[in-house]
Amino acid sequence: MRAFSIELALELEEAKPYLSLSITQYTLMQHEHALERMLPNAQQKGIGIVVGGPFNSGVLLGGNHFDYAKASSEIKEKVQDTVQDTVQDTAPLPRKSQ
Repeated sequence: MRAFSIELALELEEAKPYLSLSITQYTLMQHEHALERMLPNAQQKGIGIVVGGPFNSGVLLGGNHFDYAKASSEIKEKVQDTVQDTVQDTAPLPRKSQ
């Protein structure tokens, strides 16, 4: 399993962060890993997490980028599924102005 730099920071012994910025590990489309490992570990250690990119570089708001790269057709299809699920379950996501 891939270790993210934020997880490495959570394991520091001498310098203990009290807050960390998560850019791509916890978003509306990618959150399984964060929910299973990163967030519980941070909570256990009393470290706050700021979610810096919940919309995956804009793709969920109608943009063309996902994780700071051009969104593939597979990602765009997943976006449609995510948006559809969101509309059914809650209020719709804000849309990027043209």
